[in-house]
Amino acid sequence: RKEWVTRGLPPIHARIGISAGTVLHGNIGCSKRMEWGIIGDKVNLASRLEAMGKRYGTGILLSGDLLSRLPKTRFLTRPIDRVVAYGKREVTEVHELVAVLAEASKEQLQACEDTEVMVTAYRARHFDEALARARTLAAGFPNDLLLAEVYEERCREFIVSPPPEEWDAVHVLGNK
Repeated sequence: RKEWVTRGLPPIHARIGISAGTVLHGNIGCSKRMEWGIIGDKVNLASRLEAMGKRYGTGILLSGDLLSRLPKTRFLTRPIDRVVAYGKREVTEVHELVAVLAEASKEQLQACEDTEVMVTAYRARHFDEALARARTLAAGFPNDLLLAEVYEERCREFIVSPPPEEWDAVHVLGNK
């Protein structure tokens, strides 16, 4: 993106969702009309992840299954949420791919650290701390405003009306 903008071209903003698993792919159709396609639960999950990027203001979202397959010393990632995606039953850990670790800026490293602390506090039911961290994230990193707003809203609600004891910090998404 930076190279694109330095050449005087307009910025490109895209969202991507990536998951890993077994899929069915190949040519579908007949001799008069043939298309290559890919179907399967993991394809659907990747589509849901891409759509979630709009909610959180993120670029590339990864499923936890995919993240577990990546070398931890190669990429800078941060936790985003723990969700049940629309049309799904299982919990998905959602992470953002921020940068290649060796190329990460100090700002990216700090934003990831702040996000990790915010999400950890939220999952531990420390909503006052998570709310403060969300505000810090929004103030320090304007690109993370939507993500911070998601956590601010949830924390404010839980401070007033705490979740039940069996709460597992999983957010059920109601739509794509």
